Amino acid sequence: MAKILVVDDEAPTAELCQDVLERLGHEVTTAFSTQQFVRCLKAEKYHLLISDISMPGMDGFSCCERALSLQPEISILMMTGMTELDSVVESILTQQPFRLLRKPFNIEKLENAVNACLKNKEN
Repeated sequence: MAKILVVDDEAPTAELCQDVLERLGHEVTTAFSTQQFVRCLKAEKYHLLISDISMPGMDGFSCCERALSLQPEISILMMTGMTELDSVVESILTQQPFRLLRKPFNIEKLENAVNACLKNKEN
C-alpha cells in the first residue's frame, strides 16, 4: 500500500487519520508540528501528504510547497475546518495535485479522499 505523511497540529485528528489509514494497510507517519514535518519529508519518500491548512509555524500551503519541492511526485490532500474559503483558494485545492477534505469528516470521507488521491497517482 502507500506511505502517507499526516501533518496536523491537532493530535486527535492526526491520530484518527493514522488509525483509519493503517487499518486500510497503509504505512502512516504523523507529524504534529511543521518542524517534525520537515524532518519526516527529508528522511522518507511518501506517496501522499495529508496536511491541515491552518497550523502555527508553517501553514498548509507552505507545507505543500515544501513537499512538492522535495518530492515532486507526492499527492496532496488538504484538510480544513474553515467554513468559508475564498473561491480562488477552493478552486486551486480541487485541481491536481491537490484535493480538499473539510473537517469534521467521517471515516468514509477520509477513505474516499485518500483512495481518490492514490488512484490519480496510478493513472
